[in-house]
Order: sequence, then structure tokens, then C-alpha cells
Amino acid sequence: MNTVNDPIVALIEEFLMNEAGWLACSLRKVLLVSKQRKSTTPYGFEWLIHTAFACFLINKKQVRNLKIGEQDQDTRKKYDISFELNNERFIIELKTTANLDLSFVKGDAQKTVPSDAKLYLLVFSYPTDKKSPEIKIENCELLINKLTYENFKCLLFKKNN
Repeated sequence: MNTVNDPIVALIEEFLMNEAGWLACSLRKVLLVSKQRKSTTPYGFEWLIHTAFACFLINKKQVRNLKIGEQDQDTRKKYDISFELNNERFIIELKTTANLDLSFVKGDAQKTVPSDAKLYLLVFSYPTDKKSPEIKIENCELLINKLTYENFKCLLFKKNN
């Protein structure tokens, strides 16, 4: 993992630290709702991560040209979050999964992005008793792999250019 001086790694670490209380409380509630449901699939919480991360970015003065779930004018594609930081353009696709299932994430890794942009995949997974499989996505580098609040897993991948 080459995380030295990666601005998005630093941004995600700051997000996790600054939003610790809110994320811990919210993820605890996600677990409660999921356990209460009679459904066999876990309760979805992508909106929670998307909203928390978007609000965090809105308050960052260094972030410019922030677009949240908007269509890119150049590619006509819709990305979860795109912005500029330190004169670089970034696109972040967010996913939430159960049991570290990365099948949906792999599709996002194949997205084409403008040549001046760097694509990152931010993934949160429900707590699992399952042993972590080898966490890999083709043509991507794993930059963050850590347990967060309420034992949810946070992963950050960077697509290789």
C-alpha cells in the first residue's frame, strides 16, 4: 500500500476522525434496524455514508468544484462525488456491502473517467465473522483496510491509470 502523501487517504482518515461520534451512533442504529427487520438482506446504509462524506467535503475550504451525484459535463456520466483538491481532480464512488462482497464495487472500478481525474472507490462493509478474503479489485490498489466504528470495515481503493 502506497499511502504516503496520497491526498485522498489523508482526507478519508480525517473524515473518519472528525465524524467519529456521528458515524458510530449512526452505524449502531443501522445494525439495530437491520437486526429488527425480517428480511434476509442487511439494511442499506449507503445514503448514510454518502451524506456524511458529502457534508464533510462541503465544509472543507480546500475542496473546489464539488459535485454530489451530478452528471459530469465532459463524460455525461454520473459519479457519486467529484471534486478538485490541490489542483487535482478526483472522483469517488461509494459502496456499502455485506460480508465484504465486492462484486458491485468491481463494476465501478471499470468506469471510465476523464483523463485528468483519478478514480477512488470508498467501501464500507457490515461487520462480519467471516474471515477477510484476499481483498483485491483488478487494476486497483488497496490504500485503506481498517475496522471502523461498530466493527464496520472501511476500504479505499485507487484505480491504476
